[in-house]
Amino acid sequence: MGSSSTDIERPPSQPKAANDKEDVGSIKQAVGVGRENLSSAIPPDDTYEGKHRWDPEATWTPAEEAQVVRKTDFLLLSWLCVMFFGLQLDRGNLANANADNFLDDMNLSTDDYNNGNTIQLLAFLAAEFPVQLLTKRYGFRRVLPAMMFAWGTVSWAQSWMHDRAGFYVTRALIGACEGGFIPGAILYATYFYTSKELSIRLGIFWSTLNVARIISALLAAGILEMRGVDGKPGWFWLFLLEGLLTVVLAVISLLYLPASPTDTRNVLFRKPWYTERQEVIMTNRILRDDPAKGLTALKQPATWQDIKSAWGDKSLWGLYFIGLVAYVPATPVSGYLTLIFRSLGFSTLATNMLSIPSAFLQICLMLGLAYSSEYFNERTWHCFFGEFWAGPLLVALITLPDGGREWTRYTLVTLISGYPYFHPIVTSWISENSFDVKKRAIAAATYNVIVQMGSLIGGQIYRKYDGPYYKQGNKVLVSFCALALVVFVVQRQVLVYLNRKKEEQWDRMTEEEKFAYQNDIAAREADGNKRLDFRASTPQAKATKQRKIGSRSCDGCKIRKVKCTEQPPCERCRAVGIECTFNKTPAVRGPRSLRAKTLEQIRKAQQDGPLPASSSPADKQPPAQPASAPSNDSRPQPEISVESLVLRLCIYRVRLFPVWPIVAVEEVIAALHRDAHDVDTFALAVAVGAATMAQLKLERFQDGGVDDGITAQLLESECQRIRRAHGLDSGAATLNKLRTSFFLHIYHENQEPGGTQSLLYMREAITLAQIMGLHRAASYLGLDAAEDRLRRRIIWLLFVTERGVSMLHGLPLVLTSTDRLPPLAVSSSDDEAHVLPAFKKLVNLFWIFDQSRAFEILQDTADQASNGTASFFNQELLNTLFRRLQDAPLEMENGSSDVQKADICVTRQWMQVLIWRATLGGSRHGDSSQASAAVTAPIHIAQEFLDFISQLPNAALEAHGPAIEFKVYEIASAVADAVTGPLILVKLQRILATTRGGNSSLLNQLAARIAHLKAPAFPAPDTQSLGLLGQHGVYNLPADNGHVMRHAQHGGQGQPSGDVDVLNGQNWLLGVGSPRIP
Repeated sequence: MGSSSTDIERPPSQPKAANDKEDVGSIKQAVGVGRENLSSAIPPDDTYEGKHRWDPEATWTPAEEAQVVRKTDFLLLSWLCVMFFGLQLDRGNLANANADNFLDDMNLSTDDYNNGNTIQLLAFLAAEFPVQLLTKRYGFRRVLPAMMFAWGTVSWAQSWMHDRAGFYVTRALIGACEGGFIPGAILYATYFYTSKELSIRLGIFWSTLNVARIISALLAAGILEMRGVDGKPGWFWLFLLEGLLTVVLAVISLLYLPASPTDTRNVLFRKPWYTERQEVIMTNRILRDDPAKGLTALKQPATWQDIKSAWGDKSLWGLYFIGLVAYVPATPVSGYLTLIFRSLGFSTLATNMLSIPSAFLQICLMLGLAYSSEYFNERTWHCFFGEFWAGPLLVALITLPDGGREWTRYTLVTLISGYPYFHPIVTSWISENSFDVKKRAIAAATYNVIVQMGSLIGGQIYRKYDGPYYKQGNKVLVSFCALALVVFVVQRQVLVYLNRKKEEQWDRMTEEEKFAYQNDIAAREADGNKRLDFRASTPQAKATKQRKIGSRSCDGCKIRKVKCTEQPPCERCRAVGIECTFNKTPAVRGPRSLRAKTLEQIRKAQQDGPLPASSSPADKQPPAQPASAPSNDSRPQPEISVESLVLRLCIYRVRLFPVWPIVAVEEVIAALHRDAHDVDTFALAVAVGAATMAQLKLERFQDGGVDDGITAQLLESECQRIRRAHGLDSGAATLNKLRTSFFLHIYHENQEPGGTQSLLYMREAITLAQIMGLHRAASYLGLDAAEDRLRRRIIWLLFVTERGVSMLHGLPLVLTSTDRLPPLAVSSSDDEAHVLPAFKKLVNLFWIFDQSRAFEILQDTADQASNGTASFFNQELLNTLFRRLQDAPLEMENGSSDVQKADICVTRQWMQVLIWRATLGGSRHGDSSQASAAVTAPIHIAQEFLDFISQLPNAALEAHGPAIEFKVYEIASAVADAVTGPLILVKLQRILATTRGGNSSLLNQLAARIAHLKAPAFPAPDTQSLGLLGQHGVYNLPADNGHVMRHAQHGGQGQPSGDVDVLNGQNWLLGVGSPRIP
C-alpha cells in the first residue's frame, strides 16, 4: 500500500478501485459533497495529458498561483480574444457595409437582409455539434485555427458577390465555418482556468465582441471612404481587407496555440510557457476545482450517450431555455442599429461613429457584472438585473411619439444595445453544473445553438411594415423580457429543489453506504452531475455590504476612541481582528455630581494598579505592588512591564512558534509599545509568557544580570487579574480573547494534565471560536489575507490540541469535523511558510484519525472487549487505519523545525500504539501469524521512533510539555505489554527520564511494569545487585556508541546549573547543551 498522506486543503480520502482487496475494511472517509470537495476522491485518468504533474499533496503560495494565472491571461486569453475578434470582424462587417448602401448596390430588400442573416444562423447552428466532435477528436490547437482560416477565406471571397444568390451562399458558408468556434474556445479555456476564474475571463472574452464593434466601426469609417477606388464600392474593400486579416491571424494561431497546460511548446515558442513547478500548480489547481476535467483526455471523442446525457439533464433545461429567450429583447435593436441611424437621417460616417458608444457601454457593464457575480458568488440576480435593464427602455421607445426627438431615440437605442451582457455568467453557470468534460462540451454547444436560435427569433421581429420605429416589434420584445425574468427565478428554484432531493437521499444513507458510494469511481464517472454527492451551483451572496448604522461609532471604536467608518464591519475593527458591534445605545448624560455607586466603581478600578506608561529603565525592576491610593488613570493597570514580556515573547517566537503558530510576536510587541494601555493585547502577551514558561519549565531567568522575579504562576495570576478588571472574560468574542484562553489552557495543562482548569479553558477557546464562526467557511469572506490565514491556523490548532488532550485523558470532543472546517491557507510569509508544511502534516495525522471514526470506535471497542462482542467491522477499520498511519511518511520538507519533527514522530507512533492496544493486541490469542505480528508491532513502532528521534536534540521533545511524556510512556508501556527484551525499554526510559526533568510518576509506573514481567525473554532484573537501577527506576546502562545519557540530574527537579541560553534552544532543564539520544 502506497503512501496516503492526506492534504488538509482537500478531503483526505483517495479511494482505490472497487476490487482492491485492502478496500474491504477501508476507513469510512466522509468526503464532502460538492464539486470542489471531491478532488482527492477522484484521481485523473491515465489518459489525461497532465497526469504526470498530478500531485494531491502539492502546495503553493497565492503569489505563485497568481503568477501562473497572469501568465495564462497574457499568453492564452489574450490570443483567444484576438481570434474572437477575427470572428466578430467577419461576422459583423455586414452591418457596417449597410452604412455604404450595400442593400441598394445588391438590389436587396430588408427582408432579403433578414433572410441572409437567418441562413447564416441556420448554417451556424448546423455546424455546432460536428465541430465539438471534431475538437474532441483532433484537439483545439488544430480545429480552431482551421475554422478561422476557412471563414476568413470565405469572408474575403464574398467581395465579388453581385446578386442575392451569392449573398445567400456566402452567408451560409460563413455561418458553417464559424459555427462551434465559440463553445470550442470556451471549453478550451476551461482546461486553463478554475470555475471561479471563468466568469470574469469569459466576460473579457465576450467584451472582444464589442471591442470588435468599435474597431470595425473605425475601420469601416475609413475603408468605406475607398468607394470608387478601382471602380469598386466601399463594402468590397471592407470584406476583402478584413477577410485577409483574419486569414493571417488563423495562420499565426495554428503556430501558436498550446495542446494543453502541460504541452505548450509550439513553432513560435520553442520553450514551454510554464516551468515544471508552474505546470504542477496549473494541473493541480484545475483538478482540485473540478476533478472531472481529469477523467478524460482532451482528444477523447464524445459519444451519442454523452449527447443524450447533456440533452436529458434536467438541471440544465432551464439554462437552455434562458439562452432561447433572454437575449431576444436586445438582438433586433443591436442588429438594426446602423439601419435605424440611417433611417434617422445620419450620414455614413456619423452612423459608424454613433455605434461606438453602445459597444463601449456594453464592455463596461458586462465586465462589471461578471466581476460582481464572481465577487458575490451569485448568478441568478445578476442575470435578472441584466435582463431587466432593457424592459423600461423598450417601453420608453414604444411610448415615444413618432417623428423628431432623434437624440432621445438615439439615447434609448444606445442604452438598449449596450445592456449588461450576462452571456458569460450563464455560460460559466453551465460549465459549473456539468461535472463531466464531454457533457460540458455538448452542453456548451447546445446552449450556444439555442442562443443562436434566440437570435434567429430576434432577427425576425423587426419587419419592414413596422419601420422605422418598430413599435409592434418592441411590444413583442417587452413580452420576451418579462418571460425571461420569470425563467431566471424558476431555474434557481429548480436547482434548489434538485439539491434538496439529493441531500435528503444522502442523509438517509448510512456511513458505510456513503463510503462505498463515494469509492465507486466507475459509477461516479458514468453518473457525473447526477451523483448524490454532487451539488448543482446555486451560489449565494459571498459578501454583503451593509448600510451605515448612523452617525455613531461602533462599540470597539468608541472604547478605543478612534474614528469609525460606521458601516459594519468597520475597517478599524477588521484591522485589529475584533468583532464589530453596535450594541451600546447612546446613554443620556448623567448628573455631574458623583453618586455613591459611581464612587465605588472608580475606587475599585483605581485599586487595580497602573499600566506602564512607557518602556523606561525602571520597567526592568521587579514589579511593584499596586498602589492603594487613587491614581489619575481610572483604568485597571497590569503589573508586568512591557520589557519583561518582550523577552518571554521572544522565547516563544524562537522555541514554541512552530508548536502554536498563532501569535505574530513582532506585531504584539509593536502593539504594546504603540499603546501600553491596550489591555486586550497585554493580556494575550501575559498568557503567552505564562504558557511558554510552564511548557519549557522555566522557573525564572535573568535580564541584564538581575533576576526579574517573574514566574509562570505570577504571569497567569496577572492575566486573570486583567481579565477580571477589564471584563475581558465577558463581552464580544475576539481573536485575542480566544488566544488568551488557549494559552491559559496550555499553562494549566502543564500544572495539572487533564485537570478541570485546563479543560475549562480549552472549552472556552473552542466556544469563542465557534461564536466567531471560525468553523464556518462563510465567516472568512471579505477578510484580508493575513487575518484569514490566522483564523484558519487557530481553528486547526484547536482541532489538533483538543484531540490530543481528549485521547490522552479520555475526554469527549466538542469541535467535531462535521463542522466542515475551512482548509488551511497557503502563505508566502517567511514565518508561516517555514512552519506550515510540518503543521499541516501534524493536522493530517489527526484528520486521518478523526475521519476514520477512531475516537468512537476505540470507545466502542473498549466497551465491547469487556463483554467479548468486539465488532469485526470496527476491527477491520482500525487495521486499515493502522496501516495508513504506518504509511504516513516522517520525512519533512527542508526548513521544518526539530520541534515539529519531534511532535509528528511521537504523535504518529503513539497513535499506532493506541490502535494496537485496541485491536491488534487482541489478536495474540488468534491466528499464529497474526499473533506474531501483534507481539512485534510495538517493537517496530518503538524502534522507528528511536531511530528518528535520535537525530533530534532533547529540546525538540521538551517543547511539547507533559503531553510528550504521556505519549512516550504509552509507547514504552506497549513494548512492555509485548514482552520483549530490555534494550528498547531502556532507551525509552532514558527519553522519558531526560524529557522535561523526568516525570516521577510515569517513570515509577513503567519501572513497576518492567519489574513484574514474567516472560523468559525479559526476566525481572535484579537492578539493585547489578547497580543498574538509578533514581525513579531508570536504568543506568552505558549509552550506545560511547555516548553518555545525561538524565535525572539535579535530583530530577529540573534546576539549572550555570548560564543558560534559552533562545538558542539549549537544555534548560539539564543545564547542559542539548544531547543526542542514542
